Order: sequence, then C-alpha cells, then structure tokens
Amino acid sequence: MEGIIILLSSSTSAVRLKDALAKKGFNAKVIQTPSRLAKEGCNYSVKTVSFALAEAEKIIKLLGMKSRGIYLDTGIEKMRYRPISSGDEI
Repeated sequence: MEGIIILLSSSTSAVRLKDALAKKGFNAKVIQTPSRLAKEGCNYSVKTVSFALAEAEKIIKLLGMKSRGIYLDTGIEKMRYRPISSGDEI
C-alpha cells in the first residue's frame, strides 16, 4: 500500500503530528527521513497512509507547523519517492 512521508522542521513537530493523526484514527509513525529526501536541519518525518493526506495538511496548518515537503512512497525502488507538496503551499 502506498503511504506518504511528511518532512517536518523538528522532532517535536513530528511527534505532535503523529499523535494528532492517531487521535483521528490514522496509523502513523515517526521515522528518520530517508537519505534521498533529507535536507539540512531536522531528519525526522511522519509516515502514514496516503488517504490521511488531507487530514495531515489540516493538522499542520492548525498547529502552525512547517512542512518541508510531502512525498508519496510507492514502495517501488526505482521511483520510490514522488513529491506531492513542497511544503510551501500548506
């Protein structure tokens, strides 16, 4: 199943988003940002199911967090991570 990886600006933001998604009934976990996606700064992300995207974007905005990008994890190695959002439009 495809999932999404949400890059965040801090480990605290990652935990807050994971907890908020869990309260809404979505399975989510904090992971180390995959090296292919890592940018400078925090290397923590939230991985969750793709159908949680709209709720995750809403929570990020509501809690005043900053996303550094959202990627679709297809699980197919050659094209594994496809950008969904740069984070600027959230």
